[in-house]
Amino acid sequence: MALLRFKYNDSNDDAGFKCGGTVINNRYILTAAHCVQPHQLFYVNEVRVGEWNISASDCEEGEVLNCADSVLDLKIEEKSYIHKKLSLNNTFHKQTNYVWPICLPVSETPDPSVGSTMTVAGWGVTKNGTTSNAKLKLLVPIVSRDYCNTKLANSDGVDSTQICAG
Repeated sequence: MALLRFKYNDSNDDAGFKCGGTVINNRYILTAAHCVQPHQLFYVNEVRVGEWNISASDCEEGEVLNCADSVLDLKIEEKSYIHKKLSLNNTFHKQTNYVWPICLPVSETPDPSVGSTMTVAGWGVTKNGTTSNAKLKLLVPIVSRDYCNTKLANSDGVDSTQICAG
């Protein structure tokens, strides 16, 4: 996984880590499109790979890379508009047990079945409303889109390009 560090557009001050991403090779990080929208108050300045705990100095330090640009992946765009690739200015060379590209499914891969479980991971918001300094993982059950759409009645809901879990 990768951490995305942001800077504010108006001041260039550090805005901290706001999103995560997935290493797909040593030049690209896959992330949610809302993380790299150009109209945001901040922009992705750097990517950190190989990090576990962003507040600890006792571990091996992750590798920090600058971002070149965000680009839409045409193959991903055909199915969904919710992902973007971040292009890196330089490649990273530290492939370890902690930094390794993910294997992306082919387009014919069926969605996971309702009742099965998937693992989600990241430094996101926890149940007390704060973000975690250490990477966390959680097994979540897959639930039906109908169930999600009932629970998300005041939003755009979940369409056929998305998986509902929780």
